[in-house]
Amino acid sequence: MNISVIIPVCEFQSDLQKAHEVLIRVLRNLSLEFEVLICDDTASSQSHVVCKLIKDRGAHTKIFLHEKRLGLGQSLRELFTEAKGDIVLYLNPRALFDYQALAVFLNSVRQCDVIVSSHYKAKEGEKLSLALGERLYSFFCRFLLRIPICEIIPSLMLVRRKVFAVLPLKASGEDFLTEFLARAHGQGFLVREVNFGFPPKRRNGFFRFFSALNFRKQMSS
Repeated sequence: MNISVIIPVCEFQSDLQKAHEVLIRVLRNLSLEFEVLICDDTASSQSHVVCKLIKDRGAHTKIFLHEKRLGLGQSLRELFTEAKGDIVLYLNPRALFDYQALAVFLNSVRQCDVIVSSHYKAKEGEKLSLALGERLYSFFCRFLLRIPICEIIPSLMLVRRKVFAVLPLKASGEDFLTEFLARAHGQGFLVREVNFGFPPKRRNGFFRFFSALNFRKQMSS
């Protein structure tokens, strides 16, 4: 498997270098052909220094520095365009994951075109309990946005690169990820979500619900 790992950095991450070292070690242990692409959109000299240290010490790694903030959407658009792997793994550096479990997640892409890690998906044999706001959000995603998953702003996403190449994406902020999933599903690509086992901290369900309302308004305009 030939894989590109893309990491947009929108806020200064003091532990980014350590996380990068762990990621490289895990990818090597999986015997994969890989590259790691990091886009620093913080416009912070302190963050730029950390990224340059990563580039100097890390093999298989490319760094892209923004002198002014362009937003998550533009960072992801740049990273997807530069990615050379047949499979692209998007990681949110603010979320905590057990990188050792990546092997299970990577194997899931053999069955679909896009796969996201979701805390809305229960583990096998378990019952998922959602608060009212999260239930509204789940209903909205499935029946109004017509997206067959609930985690529309994922922190971990695996994509076949060919999917990105054919999607007309316009969003510039976090909505970029939601638009990507909506348009991928609309184009007939198979999109699914799994419980990765190490989900990021939940955001308020009502906040996500109103974010989704705003996104649907943008898609309709």
